[in-house]
Amino acid sequence: MDLTQALSSLMGIGLASGLNIYAEVLTVGLAQRLGWLTGAPEGLALLAHPGILAVAGVRYAFEFVADKIPVVTPVWDSLHTFIRQ
Repeated sequence: MDLTQALSSLMGIGLASGLNIYAEVLTVGLAQRLGWLTGAPEGLALLAHPGILAVAGVRYAFEFVADKIPVVTPVWDSLHTFIRQ
């Protein structure tokens, strides 16, 4: 892999890391599946699996909507705080 490809891959992952975890998994997985992301570690190949993409997409959509509903937001945030602990 030449330097241009390596920098392109790293810049794409860097952009995705500014998003939430579900959007990042979806972005990196789709980029791998469509051939836009090359030279990534082999462990990340799992993110391109259709099941992982579907779960990440649904969870991202739910989190996007949950963030807009006042009652759901604190419950969602509490759940994720518990998961991160």
